[in-house]
Amino acid sequence: MKKKFYNIGDFRHRAQFQKLSTTSDGAGGFTNSYTTVSTVPCRIEPKSGTERLESGQVIGNVTYNIVVRHSSNFSPLLDNDYKINIASGIYQGSYNIKSSILMDGAVKYYHIVAVKK
Repeated sequence: MKKKFYNIGDFRHRAQFQKLSTTSDGAGGFTNSYTTVSTVPCRIEPKSGTERLESGQVIGNVTYNIVVRHSSNFSPLLDNDYKINIASGIYQGSYNIKSSILMDGAVKYYHIVAVKK
């Protein structure tokens, strides 16, 4: 991946990193919920898209690149127990993290590949 330098204006969206937690419901079952761990500025853009026919309906799938500035708090956040939530704007919604790469340079950035739920 080519190194790129970003301007502060590129990070105009707010990404909420949310962790999956399981709590007892008191009746022998469990309830899953997400708790916001960190909210940071991010850059988000569509990367690729696919469509498939499933049960007579067209199902679309779009992959996004999400870029956030490196922080020592992020390394444990980028696994399957976490999701990213964008609260407003045209990219509003929840995203499942597929992979992440730490790009090392003058300023470190995480390049995250995510799929919208």
